[in-house]
Amino acid sequence: MLTGDRALRRIAVDEGVAVMGTLCLMERRVAGEVIGIGEAEAAYVCMRAGGRRLPWDQVQRHLDRLGGGDL
Repeated sequence: MLTGDRALRRIAVDEGVAVMGTLCLMERRVAGEVIGIGEAEAAYVCMRAGGRRLPWDQVQRHLDRLGGGDL
């Protein structure tokens, strides 16, 4: 399950459902070559502009590891 909702995540984990967040999903998409680093960066820029609450420091570290630019 993909969710950013803390309460839903807790319930899902308690029920044995595999849960991932946005960062995990994006990392898997780039690693699996479903999208390129440029597309990931563009998506993160849109998410940030739209007010998404993500751990932006972790997002930047992930992009740095992949050779991307600054958000």
